[in-house]
Amino acid sequence: MRHIDNYAAGSTQSFDELLIYYQQPARNILETISPRIAQATTQFQNIVPNLEILNPIIFSKLEKETLISAYNDRPAGVRNAFMLMEESLAPIDRGLCPFCNLGEDCELDHYLPKNRFPEFSLFSSNLVPICPKCNKHKSSVVKNKYGQRVGLYPFAD
Repeated sequence: MRHIDNYAAGSTQSFDELLIYYQQPARNILETISPRIAQATTQFQNIVPNLEILNPIIFSKLEKETLISAYNDRPAGVRNAFMLMEESLAPIDRGLCPFCNLGEDCELDHYLPKNRFPEFSLFSSNLVPICPKCNKHKSSVVKNKYGQRVGLYPFAD
């Protein structure tokens, strides 16, 4: 495991800035829950690297499905925003997995899994480059049965 630098200043977009790329009715749902997302992202930033102590926000089924779909089926504008964000990392940080230091062909994926923490599905600080093998191994585990964090957070550890 190795530390990687954060995304370059100005290369990330907030949740509200990304909303312009979504169509109705998803945009309306996302706009409605935006204040809760803003609170969650502030909490995330305030407790880094101790992210294992976060509790997920409770969403309705529709809200959760919309958040997950907002990532899985992201429009071209969001894909481009994420590509620019990833390109702002140093070449080694985007090309070599920070978890194993071996894997290449890294893609941005969620440190806190989007199925458990959908509020962070579009949050840049929750999107880290990871190789497919480590991503599969990491799966959706955040903490072990003793409440300890399983993986290090590469932007802070």
